[in-house]
Amino acid sequence: RRCGSTAPVNQSFDGATAAAYETIFESLEPLWKRHAALIARYSDCGRLNILDIGSGPGEPSCTLAFTFPTAQITCTDPAPDMNAKAKARAEKKGVQLSAFSVCGGEDLSQFPDSCFDFVTMNFALMFVPDRAKCLEECKRVLKPGGKVLSTVWKTNSFMAAVSTAAAEFTGEPPGEPPPINPMALKAENAQEDLGTAAALEVVHSEVGNIDIFCKDEAIFRACSLIVMGPKLKAMEEAGRVGASEAFQDVFVRVAPKVEGITMDSNGGYAFGGLYQMIVLSKAGWQEPL
Repeated sequence: RRCGSTAPVNQSFDGATAAAYETIFESLEPLWKRHAALIARYSDCGRLNILDIGSGPGEPSCTLAFTFPTAQITCTDPAPDMNAKAKARAEKKGVQLSAFSVCGGEDLSQFPDSCFDFVTMNFALMFVPDRAKCLEECKRVLKPGGKVLSTVWKTNSFMAAVSTAAAEFTGEPPGEPPPINPMALKAENAQEDLGTAAALEVVHSEVGNIDIFCKDEAIFRACSLIVMGPKLKAMEEAGRVGASEAFQDVFVRVAPKVEGITMDSNGGYAFGGLYQMIVLSKAGWQEPL
């Protein structure tokens, strides 16, 4: 489901693809810490109740648990295997998460009204099938004055390379986005408009750059399968033998020509892009004096 904090629902990773996913995931640590900094800004850092949607292998949940040790943090993801990874990550890092749940952002029916101080979504909202319903649900479960923190991609050189490679591989001009589309909310004011429609006020927005580094070509090749894997699998099932390997060959050939992707002398690849982090507030909150 996502080129960010969590993985596509019903998509499992192994071998090089698992290493590729881990590479991308761990590169996002600066944004986990940014979530924590913004929560500290908008709270007294007391006994907070936080819901993390699309936490994947447990972030920013674990970072928030470390930063706010008295907080009650509910870690969620639609994929049960990601919940298991999140539990393992919390144990490894020695932090306490209060609950784990398998659920998607558009259905928070297991949680009562007005129970959370914050809802976090790090590179998650763009993968939720019904984003409007998701923010309506976030508003419902937030306490008066509670806040949604959401991060999405605005530009991404990796996705530009995937699009270029896909066009060459299929012989068709770029058209429909891939089924797993990290760029679904790249449009100007995309998050702001969704928040406004849910009667949430935009109280903060920032744009920054995040860099991701793959240590070798095998991991970089496998990164393309995080996005294109389901489509390539369908092509192979329809009779195009070796579609996945063939696409990866095209991808690593065209990627270095895409602006924002670089190679080093050891065969590593660097890519990244601009993210937007937004804070949406439910009515009832006032800025501290």
